[in-house]
Amino acid sequence: MRITSIRLLTLSALFTTILFSCAREESLELPTVPGTQGGNKLQGIWDFAGIYAETYTANSATMGGETQRTVTTSNYTTKKNGGTITIDAVKCTASNITYLVDTLAHSLIYTNGVLTDQLDWNFQFSVSPMSSTAPYRLIGTDSIYLEKGLVSYPDNNGNPLPSAPSGARISWSGDTLLLRTSLNYSSTQATAGVVVSVVQRGFTVMKLKKRG
Repeated sequence: MRITSIRLLTLSALFTTILFSCAREESLELPTVPGTQGGNKLQGIWDFAGIYAETYTANSATMGGETQRTVTTSNYTTKKNGGTITIDAVKCTASNITYLVDTLAHSLIYTNGVLTDQLDWNFQFSVSPMSSTAPYRLIGTDSIYLEKGLVSYPDNNGNPLPSAPSGARISWSGDTLLLRTSLNYSSTQATAGVVVSVVQRGFTVMKLKKRG
């Protein structure tokens, strides 16, 4: 029963680790996108080519006089990616974005600081086609800031998590735009009547391929 409860808490927190949060890194020179000369090099129509993510979540809770801590790690590349993102001078428009996550997560469970169990479990969810629009601004030559969330993610009940502003580092791989977002977040959540402290770290890289 204890392991089941901790696993449910881990699921809830793991979904939130793939939310975007604003992060700044060292400067990066922005190359020209093939076929684009000058101006805002992000403007155009981009096919959504998926997301790569590495996540770390640590949950701590006290139940029945025992302090339990679960550390969960995961990395994945989304499958069955679809949809487009159109970027103009002031906004990003996502159309019919869809993808599937199907991976294995690893959890370490501690009781009063002692490792008591570990488990691997299937981490899977799919996203039905979604569309949204978010105003944005460029930060220097290497970052973009979205004033609200552009691609949403579900919680473990299949409900969309709240949209939030986000920032990402820009880089390129040929004609593919890479948007890397770092995560460093802590919170206190109430889950099933238990107060849980959550620390989340990791990063995501969204891949967008320029249409010819």
